[in-house]
Amino acid sequence: MSPAIIGLLITVIFVGTLLAGSFIYWGITHRREAKSHLMARRLGTTDSAKVGNTLFQAQTIDPIVSAMGFVGRHLQDLAQQSGSGLTATALATRIGAAAAAGSLVMGVVAGPKGALLGLMVGIIPWISIRAAADQRNIRLSEQLPEALDLISRSLQAGHGTVEAMRLVSEELAAPIGLEFGQVHDEGKLGRDFRDSMTEMAQRNPHNFDLRIVVSATLLQRETGGNLIEIYRNIAATIRARFIFKGKVRALTAEAKMSAIILGALPFVISGALMFLRPDYLSPLITEPAGRSMLLGATLLFFAGVLLMRSLAQVEA
Repeated sequence: MSPAIIGLLITVIFVGTLLAGSFIYWGITHRREAKSHLMARRLGTTDSAKVGNTLFQAQTIDPIVSAMGFVGRHLQDLAQQSGSGLTATALATRIGAAAAAGSLVMGVVAGPKGALLGLMVGIIPWISIRAAADQRNIRLSEQLPEALDLISRSLQAGHGTVEAMRLVSEELAAPIGLEFGQVHDEGKLGRDFRDSMTEMAQRNPHNFDLRIVVSATLLQRETGGNLIEIYRNIAATIRARFIFKGKVRALTAEAKMSAIILGALPFVISGALMFLRPDYLSPLITEPAGRSMLLGATLLFFAGVLLMRSLAQVEA
């Protein structure tokens, strides 16, 4: 191996280690800051002036959002829904860095075609932030019944709606505590309650339960009604749906495990054959008919996975 290639590999390893260390460091730092902020909110030591400046300062437009259009807005929404504190620029930078590192490594190993394939590594940060957004959305729905019960008890004790949301922000952890805490802070600083609630729903566009709560609250303020009873009914409905989903997961666990085993079986057998009899599967790559069969089998495999996934989805 030539010295140039050795130097390039050392550079790739160094850059990859540096990026991994940076991701780990900023992840730990973000968790510590979130815990400190939550503790300060529960102890009532949050700086009101700082909160006010954050809420009412002029919001700067992320240059990535304006430059990339729909893609930039998607990255911005995804970063906001994940609760990670990232901006669209930071997320785009991570995706670009991962794609460049993957292309560089695969280019050294497998040449130009490998470099093009290595660009797919850039999807890893997007998948990671998307998974974080989905987990936060699930956590938000899980916490919502407890938050509604707490607001109901506070309303029954004679507190106002905004003051009841302060109790949620102090007693419950993120993300529900932060969401209702922001509504309370905005209301305390004079912002219209309808605007605060509407923006909370817009920050979590894929959470149907929260949209129901926001719609019911705003409708009750216009037409009247027993908000305590409304919140209790919504909380009971959400709990019943989670119980139903748990029963569905328990009943389908065996079938899902069987599907995972059957789906992994072709890859396991192919890997074993390539290790034991390399010449046995070589016609699938060397012959045109073999490549066509391999491509067709791959497309049919993924089509079957998507079909079975759609059939297994249960609307609750």
